[in-house]
Amino acid sequence: MKFIKELNDENKRGLKEGLSDEELAIFDLLTKPEMELDNKELQKVKGLARDLLPRAYTKELYQQKCVVANNWIN
Repeated sequence: MKFIKELNDENKRGLKEGLSDEELAIFDLLTKPEMELDNKELQKVKGLARDLLPRAYTKELYQQKCVVANNWIN
């Protein structure tokens, strides 16, 4: 039950930040340990997270994601 609540909290945080789950993961990597950012800096880091995500999806990574999704569905 605790795990489900934590997942819901993360989903809410992603919506609040205006980031997808994957963008939020990159955002967290860029801002850990907790950084004190003003709003302008925060927006820049969010933009960077959005820009980096497509670059992270190489053909191999995309194929791996499809295989995992297929295995999960079947």
